[in-house]
Amino acid sequence: ETFIVVERIEILGFIFLAIVPTILGHNIFYYCLKFTTPTIVGTVPLGEPIIASTIAFFLFNEFISLYTAIGGVLCIYGIFVILKNRSISNE
Repeated sequence: ETFIVVERIEILGFIFLAIVPTILGHNIFYYCLKFTTPTIVGTVPLGEPIIASTIAFFLFNEFISLYTAIGGVLCIYGIFVILKNRSISNE
């Protein structure tokens, strides 16, 4: 087997991954800095693995281990605390 990509669909997939999540995602990330603090913008992406795990559970019947579930709950709690403290400091 080789690591060289020669199929057109794979090359299009790599181009799509370069444009959408990388360029577009980072631009949205930096655009959000105009409207909120870097702490909030840097914390919200911590929810991505939780969303990905949930989608994998329902779409692909992936098993979510106890440690993964505990980590997800801790991440959600941390995001909640940061967003809650942000709304209290604005009042």
